[in-house]
Amino acid sequence: MDQGSFRERLRNALDLLLDALDGTERELSEAERAAVIGAVLPSVLHGADARRTIISTSQPSSPESPETLIKAVGATTFSDQALALAWYSLHVKGDGTFTSSDMGEMFKECRVPLPANMSDVLAKLEKQRVLTGVGSLEGGLKQYVVSQDGDDLIEGRLKKNQEPPTE
Repeated sequence: MDQGSFRERLRNALDLLLDALDGTERELSEAERAAVIGAVLPSVLHGADARRTIISTSQPSSPESPETLIKAVGATTFSDQALALAWYSLHVKGDGTFTSSDMGEMFKECRVPLPANMSDVLAKLEKQRVLTGVGSLEGGLKQYVVSQDGDDLIEGRLKKNQEPPTE
């Protein structure tokens, strides 16, 4: 590729990126814009969709284990741990619904101490609207799923904890 052709592709890619950045939900600082452009520009130069590439690079990465997620989101209470495990089950394992019994198994699998009454923990999370009850199984066990608020809470904590510290 000759110098003139490369410059033209680079200008077009930067224009696409800047237009896509202008469409983000919140105003980005100059440093954030520079970081996004640096991360995304190579893909856009090769024809990738600017907006889609920006969105995919700004999503928090999924932790490799439930234990890692619990640490990453700073989950120290039973409620926080249960929400983190429910989020992990939904987003990493692909299991959307769970019962208090399922949640107890998740706690055991990652060797986290169990609360005395898991149903109370899940009911508290439902009251806080970070879990949603979606019916009951044949033995009366209530099923839950992570609500959008719960999803946003965990993803916000993940993103916050993945950002480099400011000096």
